[in-house]
Amino acid sequence: LSGPILDEAAKPMLSMICIFVVFLGYLSGIKWGGIPTSVLVMIVGVVIGWSGGYLTTEQLKEDVKLVKWYHGEFTLVDIFTHFGEVSPYMGLIIPVGLTVA
Repeated sequence: LSGPILDEAAKPMLSMICIFVVFLGYLSGIKWGGIPTSVLVMIVGVVIGWSGGYLTTEQLKEDVKLVKWYHGEFTLVDIFTHFGEVSPYMGLIIPVGLTVA
């Protein structure tokens, strides 16, 4: 078993403190002196990541290579290419889409 959830569960110091800050900010209504909860979670995560040894400069150099502009591609043909695979679920997709809208 592997995946992003298990990767984060392997670092409880980092992940549990960040999720605790999310719960405090969003569910209990605690205000952080004008700082949005999402920004505070990022700051706490970065500080814990660097101070706890979870982040390295080598990893940062590799990750920076991924940061670039990606343009979206969309063609009308792509919508109908796999429609046969989706059509059995249309009875669920349409009502949920209308309910959410």
